[in-house]
Amino acid sequence: MQHRAGMSDDAITTAAGPEVSSSALVESLFAGAEFGLGLLDADLRFVRVNAAMAHMDGLAAEDYVGKTMEELWPGASGTPVAASRKVLESGRPVRDLRISLRPREAGAERGFDCSLYPIAEDGQVVGVWTAVREVMDERRARRAEARLASELAEQQVISAQVFARAPAGMLLLWGRELVVRSHNKQAVEQLPERGDLTGRCIADAFPEVRALAEQLPEAVLERGESVHFEDVPLAFGGDEALEGNRHYTFTALPVPGADGEATGVLVVGQETTDAVRHRRALERDLEDEHRIATQLQVSLMPDRMPNVPGADIASAFRPAGDGHEIGGDFFDVFPMGPKCWMMVIGDVCGKGAEAAALTALARYTLRAAAIQEGAEPAELLVQLNEAVMRQRDDTSFLTAVCAFLESGRCEDGGLRITLSVAGHPSPLKVSAEGVTTKVGGRGALIGVWDAPDLREEVIHLRPGERLVLYTDGVVEAGAPAAELGDEGLVELLADTTGHSARATAAAIEAAALSRDKGPPRDDVAVLVVSPHPERDP
Repeated sequence: MQHRAGMSDDAITTAAGPEVSSSALVESLFAGAEFGLGLLDADLRFVRVNAAMAHMDGLAAEDYVGKTMEELWPGASGTPVAASRKVLESGRPVRDLRISLRPREAGAERGFDCSLYPIAEDGQVVGVWTAVREVMDERRARRAEARLASELAEQQVISAQVFARAPAGMLLLWGRELVVRSHNKQAVEQLPERGDLTGRCIADAFPEVRALAEQLPEAVLERGESVHFEDVPLAFGGDEALEGNRHYTFTALPVPGADGEATGVLVVGQETTDAVRHRRALERDLEDEHRIATQLQVSLMPDRMPNVPGADIASAFRPAGDGHEIGGDFFDVFPMGPKCWMMVIGDVCGKGAEAAALTALARYTLRAAAIQEGAEPAELLVQLNEAVMRQRDDTSFLTAVCAFLESGRCEDGGLRITLSVAGHPSPLKVSAEGVTTKVGGRGALIGVWDAPDLREEVIHLRPGERLVLYTDGVVEAGAPAAELGDEGLVELLADTTGHSARATAAAIEAAALSRDKGPPRDDVAVLVVSPHPERDP
């Protein structure tokens, strides 16, 4: 095949300047491609493939030479072979052909996009070149397109065909002045109209890119590095602009001259203004969703802790993640009489709208049931179980602790507390000396059995003692490597001996949050109560 076989006059726009080595440019294209490239002769046998093509099948590049697609890809030979013959016969390319291959080594089947193009010489189709790219995420696909300057074949005609048919815009800039030596149609279509670009310095044609262009000679030409730019804003203006800017993602790669030294810069990229506009719209929607989720989460909690006579009570709550999703933890404190208050803390299975609905059902069912004559914690949880079993249409369930707090009944100024636990972590009673005891037991889950076994325990909380109710997000924080755990919580409570309810709740929240490197993976909810004889009705 001749170097210029089949090249049309308008395949590439070229300005007068130093002679570009055909083989050097082609070699540069073939070596750097991140997607597979191969040449087939008129018998559809491989003449040459690049490393990326060979890697797809686990073979060496030389193992491809002289073999057919049927021999190399027996599991997918029909479709690509038929398409290759069609290209040979019609002289027309076949693009975006989806094929599936299974590696020779054990592994799952992988999908590829395959495009086939004719190679013409003296008006006759004498071979086929193929580009194969594994189906991958958008970011890697853009990087592959940005490195389209890869070794493709041994002739300038093939590099010119790649240049003309590339889906991304391409500019060949020559010398330290970065003179536009050639460009393809896609580049012109994605840039503002500035007349004929050929033979002009890129910074003169587009003053908006001058600052970027000044970085290229040293990095690309002197050090031979590739430079990547992601969603760069350029102040081109116009109807398509976003706040006056059009955005571009592109890569600048070194292109060797005839002496092998980097003499030119191949810029490959595409406009991403629409993608940036879409991403910003999604970010605004996410902010709105975050605001709604936060407001809904807050509406399911007391807006502030009430002033409970004879008691010091405090809470702490931190939703999981970055707050974009409604969690399942909840708590409530409300009066049942002049000297009796109800405390409840719970954890709903799941996240999102379903969890919010079950949380609301739990909170308001307990509030409504609490006004009944002779209500007791275990009975209230049984009624909640009946409501959940009656209304749910899935497998959702919850855990909860229901406690009645009575002041003025203990001569020492302490509190009488009646607890019932339904599948929830047992509350912790902390003595004045920092000794921790589990209280309340571990009754059955809510929403699983028709008649759960729920019991009650009455404790006397003396002055200087604390009762701590919490959700599993506290002890599981930092799991598995740095989990706080039950022992860690017990140690923390011993270290906070003498602290107020507010200080204790804050210390537990801080310890849980410090265990995770990022946002907490589960909701963290805490209720702390201790006697406060000086706080009278």
